[in-house]
Amino acid sequence: MLASFVVPGPVDLLLLVALAAATQVGQVFLTMTLAIESAGRTTSLNYLQVAFAMVWQLVVFDEFPTAWTLAGASLILGGTLLVAQVRGALAPRPR
Repeated sequence: MLASFVVPGPVDLLLLVALAAATQVGQVFLTMTLAIESAGRTTSLNYLQVAFAMVWQLVVFDEFPTAWTLAGASLILGGTLLVAQVRGALAPRPR
């Protein structure tokens, strides 16, 4: 890696700083959510990152996802919705 290291240009540095800032904001919101909601339910939403990556693949790189990617994303989305429904049905109801 050291032999082929390239110093990032101004635009690349700006993008790296923006990425770091977005990651930090996401971490703060995740921590705030963990204080409000159960850890299992909150962290199960992390699996949606795969589906969001698929959208970025299409928008940013103009590459259409393969059938396997679409199938996996639909399984992840379905599982996340199922967890949300089951947890919602098992939650105690206010009187």
